[in-house]
Amino acid sequence: MKSSGLIQDKRIHLFEEHSSSLPVWWAQHDSPRTVVYVDAHLDLQQTSDNTLAALRACTTLEDIRSLEAPNHLNPAGRYAFGIENFLYAAHHLKLIDRLVWVAPAHIPRHYSRALIAYVQQMDGISFDELTGFQMIGHDVMQGSLLGLDITICDYDGLGSLGIDSNYYLDIDIDYFVEVPSDRLWIDPAAVVNTIMAQLGSPSLVTISRAVSSGFTPLAYRFIGDYIYSLLNDREAEYDYYHQLAEVVREMGDGDLGRGQGICRQLIKDQPELAAAYYILALGTADAGEKKRLLDMARSCDSAYGFDLAREAIGLLNRKKNLDADKLRQLTAFLDNQDMAKSQREQAEVALAKVFSASGNIESARSLLARLSGDYADHEDVLLDISARQLGDPAKHEQNKEMLGSVTNGVKNATVASVYLGDLEFSNKNYEASLEHYRLAQKRAPAWMLPLERMLACYQQLGMGEETGEIEQRILRRKQRLEKIIQA
Repeated sequence: MKSSGLIQDKRIHLFEEHSSSLPVWWAQHDSPRTVVYVDAHLDLQQTSDNTLAALRACTTLEDIRSLEAPNHLNPAGRYAFGIENFLYAAHHLKLIDRLVWVAPAHIPRHYSRALIAYVQQMDGISFDELTGFQMIGHDVMQGSLLGLDITICDYDGLGSLGIDSNYYLDIDIDYFVEVPSDRLWIDPAAVVNTIMAQLGSPSLVTISRAVSSGFTPLAYRFIGDYIYSLLNDREAEYDYYHQLAEVVREMGDGDLGRGQGICRQLIKDQPELAAAYYILALGTADAGEKKRLLDMARSCDSAYGFDLAREAIGLLNRKKNLDADKLRQLTAFLDNQDMAKSQREQAEVALAKVFSASGNIESARSLLARLSGDYADHEDVLLDISARQLGDPAKHEQNKEMLGSVTNGVKNATVASVYLGDLEFSNKNYEASLEHYRLAQKRAPAWMLPLERMLACYQQLGMGEETGEIEQRILRRKQRLEKIIQA
C-alpha cells in the first residue's frame, strides 16, 4: 500500500456503471479538464443534438442524473447518455477537453486493420480524424475523435505527456480483467500507485465497477472497493481486498487450496464484507456449502445476488462461447423465477440479444414479442435478427420493416441503413438502395463500406461521372490506409 490519505473522501466516487462519471464531473463546475481514463473501452459514441440540448438545459445535479440511462439495456430516447456515449456528452458540455486513455496491454498503440475497421464505423468520425493519429515515441498514439483530443498510452507512460496537475482520474475496473479468460492480469493498486507517482494526486477520482452491464465478472466487483480503500488510506479494508486480489489470481492459475484458506481467514476477520464469501463459493464443490456462502455474500451486499440480465449479457460482453446448455439454464431461470417487471424485461432483452447472436432467431423473436414500454421493439435485437436473415428473400418485407424501425433510433441507425440498402440492391432497386447508402455515409463519413456500396449502385445505374469520382475517392482512401497500417 502506497497511498496515505492522498485524496479526501468527498473527492473519490465509487459507483456501479461508468456513465455515472458525467454527473460527478458536472457537479464540479470547474471544467474542462484532462481526464486520465483507465478503461478497456472507449465510451465515445455520438449522440443526437436533441440529447445534448436536454443536457445543456439542466440546472441541477438531479436534472443531469435524471437523463442517465438507468441501465445499459434501456434504449428509451428520453435518456441523454449511458455507458457507451457519456464521454461524447461530457466533451460537448465542456466538462472535459482532453482524454488520456490508459488502455490495457492488449489494446494496440498503432494502426491495425482491426482498429481501423472498428473506428471507421463510428458515427461522426471523419476520414481525416480516422487517419490523423500520430505515434509519439514507441507506444503513445495521439490524435482526436469527434473533436476530443485523445492520447492512448500505457499506465507507466504518463510522465512525459504534459498532463495538468488538476487532472481527473477515471477508472473502470474492466481495465484490469482480461476477457474472455476473466483473468486479473495486473494488480490494480500497482497501476494506481504508478499513475500517481508520475502525476501526483488527482483532483477528483471516479471509479466504476462495470459489473451490472456484464463487462466485468461479479467475482471482481471488489476491485472497485480495493482502489477506493487504497486512495482513502483505509488500511484494514485495503489489506482485505489486496489479499482477495492475490487469491483470484492464484485461483485463476488453479491454486484453489491456499486461496480458500485465505478466504476463510478473511471471513473470520471481517465477516461483514461480502466479497470473500462469494469468491470462496466459486471454489466450493459442495452444493449446500456453496449456497450458504452465496447467501451470506448476498446478505452482506445485495449486489451479489443472482441477476439474470447480467449473467446473460455477460456472455456477449465478455466474448464467451454461447453454450447451448448454458442458454437452456438461463431460459429455465427466466421461466421459473419471480422477478420485478423491470428485472424481467432486462432479462428478456439480454437473452434475446444472446439468442439472436447465437443464430436462434425464433427464440429471440419470441422474447422480443413479450416486451413492452421502453423495451418494446428493442433496436439491438431487431438489428441482430435482421442481420441473421438478410439473405432470405422470403423475409425481405419483414426485414425492411424491422430495419426501418431501427433507423429511427441513434445507436444502430447507420448499420440499419446499410442493411436496407443491401435489401433494395438485391431486388435491383438501385436508386432506393443508393439513398440508404448515402445516408449511412453521411452519418459515418470515414466508413468505407457505404462508399463501396454506392459505387456498385452508380455502376448499375450507368452514372459514369459519379462512378469515376467515387472510384478515385475509394482508391485514395485505400492508399492512405495501407500507408498508415504499414508504418
